[in-house]
Amino acid sequence: MTREYISKESLQNWLTSEIQKLDGCETCKFGGVMGLAELDSDGCNWSETISLSMAKVPREIYEPASIHVIQVAREKYNVTD
Repeated sequence: MTREYISKESLQNWLTSEIQKLDGCETCKFGGVMGLAELDSDGCNWSETISLSMAKVPREIYEPASIHVIQVAREKYNVTD
C-alpha cells in the first residue's frame, strides 16, 4: 500500500482531529509522533506508541478510539521528518 507523506506535526494534528470526532473523545489530544529509523513490518516509518491527553475521558472510551485512529493513520501516512 502506498502511503502519503506528511510532517509529524501534520500527523499529530490529523490524529487529534480524528479522535475528537468520536463520541466522548472531544477533549482528547495526541502528543508528538516519533519517527522510526527504518520501516517497520507494516511498512510504516513512525511509532504507534503516542502519548494521549484524555482529560477525564474513561479508559473504555478513549482506548478503543485511540487504537482505531492510530491504525487508520498507519495505513494512510508515513512521516517526512
